[in-house]
Amino acid sequence: MTTVVDVEDVWFGYDTELAVKNVSLRIEEGQYIGLIGPNGSGKTTLLKLMLGLLQPDRGTVQLFGEPTAKFSSAKRIGYVSQRSTDKDVAMPMTVAEVVEMGRYAHRGRRRLRSSDRRIIDDALERVDIADLAGHRIDRLSGGQRQRAFIARALASEADLLALDEPTVGVDASSREAFYGLLSELNEEGITIVLIEHDLDIITTHVDTVACINQTLHYHGESARFLESDALTEAYGKHHGILHHDHS
Repeated sequence: MTTVVDVEDVWFGYDTELAVKNVSLRIEEGQYIGLIGPNGSGKTTLLKLMLGLLQPDRGTVQLFGEPTAKFSSAKRIGYVSQRSTDKDVAMPMTVAEVVEMGRYAHRGRRRLRSSDRRIIDDALERVDIADLAGHRIDRLSGGQRQRAFIARALASEADLLALDEPTVGVDASSREAFYGLLSELNEEGITIVLIEHDLDIITTHVDTVACINQTLHYHGESARFLESDALTEAYGKHHGILHHDHS
């Protein structure tokens, strides 16, 4: 099995504030891993370290077997950040134009070819928003926008999909459909790293959980996560987090 992300003894801080401490974990090809932890616990920082958007103060991070500082195959990664919706919605772009951005790493300076157009159309169909291709991104619902960003990642033919709280502000039914889509993509072989606060999502959809509060408190099967002491260790004794068993 191919190792997609390899984090070894990683430390990172902002000025004098430590964000990630002594974290080691591996993500294998085809895994669906959920990153969970309290606000300010270092989840987003760890994700950015995994993707090479930040470089560790100590330790090493490899992407697809290469040090992140030297990793150059951006087309293999689809990243939806916390603020991507704000940034993209502020731009007067159509859904098709947003998804087209996923082909940039492939086409270089050349014009879009018919093969690129087919990939873009297929991505829109795959996330069920082909009928919205000509609509402006800022006029879509939250759930529709997130599908557009997923389509952009699919258009890049990404092997790794990384999402940082992708359904904030999205209604419950749209969230369930969105996570159903992610599960389908994972079943097709795409490796997914997801930051999410909802324990139901974490324990229902992902196969692996990494619970962090600066340091790593749990890394293992999602089915065993709630049986561990990780929630108390990461959130404190009175964490107040509820899990609703829908089985």
